[in-house]
Amino acid sequence: MIPAKQLLNEIAASLRNVIAPAIAEPYPRSQAYMAAVILEFVSRQVEERSDVAEAKHAAIVALFADFSRLAAAKEIASGSAPSEAALSQLIERLYAER
Repeated sequence: MIPAKQLLNEIAASLRNVIAPAIAEPYPRSQAYMAAVILEFVSRQVEERSDVAEAKHAAIVALFADFSRLAAAKEIASGSAPSEAALSQLIERLYAER
């Protein structure tokens, strides 16, 4: 996933370097440039939250711990370190075992 700051900066760069120069009318062109300025301002104000990633990882670890306690699902959930990729594989294995 692209971080919010980077995404806003990329959109602002596109507005400034691609969209605005392609507009012939002066008023809409200036609006595109102003939109780029506003997005750059917003991107400086965006604070990335590290607690979301930490909470997501903690939830995945807890899910794997819960699965390891279930007798029927113990061998399906074992063998991989808790991660998003391992969770996807776990879901695929559970779906195959249904």
